[in-house]
Amino acid sequence: MRPGVYFERLDYLGKAVTVRSEQGPVVTIIDAGGLGSCARFDSGEGAGSVIEGFTLRNGAGTDLAGSPVGGGVYCLDSSPVIRGNIITSCTAWDGAGIGCVGSSSPAIRENEIRGNTSEYTGAGIALWLNNTAAVVTDNLIQANSALSDHGGGVFVSNGSVDLLRNSILDNSSSQSGGGVFLLGSAGVPPLVQDNLIAGNSAVDDGGGVWCSGTNPSFERNVLIGNAAPYGAGMYLRGQSLGVHDNTFAANAATIAGGGLYLDGSNTFTGWNNILRGNSAPSAPNLEANGEPVTFEYCDIGGGWPGTGNIDAPPMYQDADGADNDPLTWIDNDYRIRASSPCRDAGNPASAPDADGTPADIGALDFEDRKSTRLNSSHANIS
Repeated sequence: MRPGVYFERLDYLGKAVTVRSEQGPVVTIIDAGGLGSCARFDSGEGAGSVIEGFTLRNGAGTDLAGSPVGGGVYCLDSSPVIRGNIITSCTAWDGAGIGCVGSSSPAIRENEIRGNTSEYTGAGIALWLNNTAAVVTDNLIQANSALSDHGGGVFVSNGSVDLLRNSILDNSSSQSGGGVFLLGSAGVPPLVQDNLIAGNSAVDDGGGVWCSGTNPSFERNVLIGNAAPYGAGMYLRGQSLGVHDNTFAANAATIAGGGLYLDGSNTFTGWNNILRGNSAPSAPNLEANGEPVTFEYCDIGGGWPGTGNIDAPPMYQDADGADNDPLTWIDNDYRIRASSPCRDAGNPASAPDADGTPADIGALDFEDRKSTRLNSSHANIS
């Protein structure tokens, strides 16, 4: 499609077609005018149905059993590709930016999803799945707000997700999971990897991440500057395949567990994590409430029993960034320095770093050339 503002809504009607802008989302806009979803996939569409390169704005969702879902993009029992779009100023009860329901397995890649508002779940993305799996990679998910429920940035229920290399920033929830909310998966456990999760807030638990009943693998994420009463960085209830190689810093809880709050997390094991510089009246870096847990080869402020654990400043490259402002997350450099006590101090059983040396503690190895390992391809949208 040529550049312009199109006051209309797209319905793919089951067709395996690619609808793509010629010159990108900044100059090619689909405006639903508050009359429905900007794009609709509810006729069994698959990966051959693609929407790419648009600004989708002023969507208000598609009625599903009396509730508007998917302001920007609506999926019901469909699995389209949603790539390279700017999704903004949309509303819905659930999934204001993107709402997918039922046997859907969408691929959501390289989008900017920002400034959307849901009455209930998933202001940025809501995935109410039926034991299916979604892929959410390389997106900027920012400044979305869930007014009365969970998951300001991303909400996933009863399904799995590969949540990879996203920047999930400044989202808010009136309940739990300001950045990410994961609840219950009967199939493949979720993989949460290489994300920047920063500046999110929740009124209840889990400012950055809230997770229960999903048995996730949570690895190589940077969680900074998130806020909640309990588990400002992450609140985890139940089992986990492993929380490893993450950095939790500058998260602030008003009650307990500034960095990480574990609630009845039996069979929990964590390794190669940095949990330092977080704050709370009780257990500022780590609260383990319930079953015994195991941490090994971690840098935990205040100390923690376990093989290879240390309690020492990690010596980041530049935690305030080039602008000397710790609250502007993207430019903050949480790589460790050459002299850091975390260098080469990770679990000996972990894979070596890129240069063949033993694993470091934390999300970002000393050897990383950039300030994060995150693939910021969403920044190429123009």
